[in-house]
Amino acid sequence: MNAVGFVRLRHRLNLTQETLAERMGLSARAIQDIERRDGNVREVHALAISMLSIMRAIEEGDPTYVDDRLLWDIRVLVQR
Repeated sequence: MNAVGFVRLRHRLNLTQETLAERMGLSARAIQDIERRDGNVREVHALAISMLSIMRAIEEGDPTYVDDRLLWDIRVLVQR
């Protein structure tokens, strides 16, 4: 996941940088740094926001909260 995808997913979850930072156990400054980064986001941060999106999708009963690429990965795994 790159920084653009990270920001897109944060917006899809309707979270501010501050709220996301709190849920991920980071500072708001760390989220700002992640979102300004060129290239890929560290795997640990990509996994954390992906897990938040899955939890929101389950809570709301709405799969549109989950990143499209992650949904594709899940479908591939389920078909195995």
